[in-house]
Amino acid sequence: MRYSIKLFITNLLLIFAGITLMGQNTLTIHVIDLNSNNGSVVLELCNSNNIVVKGVNNEINEYRSKITIEELPTGQYSFRYFHDINKNERLDTRFRIIPKEGFGFSNNANGKFGPPDHEETLFWIEHDTTVTVTPIYY
Repeated sequence: MRYSIKLFITNLLLIFAGITLMGQNTLTIHVIDLNSNNGSVVLELCNSNNIVVKGVNNEINEYRSKITIEELPTGQYSFRYFHDINKNERLDTRFRIIPKEGFGFSNNANGKFGPPDHEETLFWIEHDTTVTVTPIYY
C-alpha cells in the first residue's frame, strides 16, 4: 500500500512539474550588422497590449548582439531596440526627430514617418524562438 501511495504522489508531482514548465519559452534575438562595436543594444520586449514585459541592455561583439530572454509564456510579443553607441540609455536624435543611432523593431518592421504600427511588429512565441533583425541607420 505504501508503495502505491508513493508512486501516486511521485506521478502527481511529475504532472504538476510538467504543467508548470509548459508554455515557458526562450526567445533569442540576433541583432546583426551593427555599425560599430561601441556601446550596447537596448531592447524592450512588449506583450500584445504593447506593455513592456522585459528590458535588456546587452553587449556587442563583432558587430552583433545576441539577446536571450527566458521563461516567456506562449503568446504574442513585439520588441523595439536601438544601438546605444554612447551608453546614455536613450536614443539620440538630430532635430528631435531623426535618430542618430541605429534602431529597429521586431519583424524588421519599418514605419513611414515614424514607428510602425504595433500590429506590424507582433509575432507568436509558442516554443523556443530565434529571430534575426538588422537596425536602420540614418
